[in-house]
Amino acid sequence: MSAPEDNLPPVQPPSASFLMQLFVVPLVIVVAIVMVSLMFNWLAHMGTKPEDLVTQLNKVNPGSWQKALTVANLLTDHKHEDLRRDPKLAEKVAELLEKELEQGSADPERVKLRVYLTLALGLFEVENGRETLIKAATQQKTPVDVEVRKTALETFARRADFSPERCDLMRNDQELMQAVEQAAKASGESSEEREAANELRLRAAYVLGVIGGDQALQLLTGLASDPEPLVRFNAATALARLGERSAVPRLYEMLEIYQQKNDDGSPRFDAVVQTSVISSAIRAIEKLAEQDQTIDRAELADAIQSVLDSPDISSDVRTGVEIDARTALQHLGK
Repeated sequence: MSAPEDNLPPVQPPSASFLMQLFVVPLVIVVAIVMVSLMFNWLAHMGTKPEDLVTQLNKVNPGSWQKALTVANLLTDHKHEDLRRDPKLAEKVAELLEKELEQGSADPERVKLRVYLTLALGLFEVENGRETLIKAATQQKTPVDVEVRKTALETFARRADFSPERCDLMRNDQELMQAVEQAAKASGESSEEREAANELRLRAAYVLGVIGGDQALQLLTGLASDPEPLVRFNAATALARLGERSAVPRLYEMLEIYQQKNDDGSPRFDAVVQTSVISSAIRAIEKLAEQDQTIDRAELADAIQSVLDSPDISSDVRTGVEIDARTALQHLGK
């Protein structure tokens, strides 16, 4: 039994897209994919299938973005693993997204529809729809298109994380790498444009860290000197994941984030961000030491120990990072 066309329950989109773990700064970068079960119970009662929802999306209405989000949610369910490998269904989602990209409406409902169609398409484990995802990652007819671009970049990271073979394919895909490079070099004139560009570079750093390869290393090296701190930090954690010693100065900067102040002397970053950044730096240092067995582990350990010993760090931040720090110190032999 299919769901009624226009009687979807009220649903709010995820507040910060979808978080991905690994080496990124938690709560700072928002990258694809966790389970979102906003409507699973309702869908179970209605007997809704992803294929039915995709068919319904041919008729766009104000609730269409909810259907697209539901398709993405269902595709994350292990019960629908076969659908993630269904080229015909992927093609149908790609066609829907292609139409929306061509239409390019700035209406908030249509922007959300493009975002969740992009997310859904990125969940497929087939190459069908590749060109449409690349288009979603690069097209910006209006300022709001940056939301779609960010989501497309996030799906690249998830796809690259499937397997080493997929990473090889992606790093040799020049169109895809050009799309990521475009995001890595994003800039803007107005404050709004600059903020959007920062978000794109932030995600590009993550994608490059997952994909790896010579081109990724070159771009990450540039991003490690980005004027935006959080972009630098993401690039550094990506370089550390790839075993690059050039990450070390930026990792030390991350460890000392609690020392960064505003002009009035107040902390530049709140305790939550400080904790996230320092913990990410500690984990990145561990990863780098695993990748590079000849690196000076004592120096890395001393840098971590200095955080715990600093009189300038707040007790909340120290408590928040202490477990990660003690674990890393043990692994580093201190």
